[in-house]
Amino acid sequence: MVNNWNSKVSDVELDALITPIGNSSEQSMDVWAPARFWFMFAVVLSFALWLLTSPAQIASTLTLIPIEAKRLTTFLYFRGWFLVLTLLVGSYAYLKNWYTGLVLGALALISAMNILFDLFTIFPDLIANRSPFFTGIVLLRLVVLFMALSIVFNRSRLPVGSDRANLFLPFRKISKRPL
Repeated sequence: MVNNWNSKVSDVELDALITPIGNSSEQSMDVWAPARFWFMFAVVLSFALWLLTSPAQIASTLTLIPIEAKRLTTFLYFRGWFLVLTLLVGSYAYLKNWYTGLVLGALALISAMNILFDLFTIFPDLIANRSPFFTGIVLLRLVVLFMALSIVFNRSRLPVGSDRANLFLPFRKISKRPL
């Protein structure tokens, strides 16, 4: 058992260790990060509310087999609560600068695995009979995944403090990231 459970590496040191070589603090701030964050927040919140409020209707569009629809209903309801938890943890990590790269990177990895799982387990009937709505949902999920990865890769250029949530940051005159 571990008696002394103190962190040996601080948040700043860990971020410096995983930041690629060549990134300098003189790079300009990523002013579009708040817009990407709020877009991802809105999409995930809308999917979570949709899954929590109407899992039976969603399941009935995914399959025509009643037993499978009942199984999918409970799975989709669980997925809705999972999205709420993901939204809370990801938002806290981004807004409070709490291991932003690690947390959002892990959530992006989980999201990529969920997309693959859904394509082969949940959506096989929809893949056989594609529709513009289904294509739009998959594309929207891929765009949100790409945006999460862009925040992870630009974590050294993220705005500081309250600017992380400022949607109007691109319209302010900021040339360099504050030290």
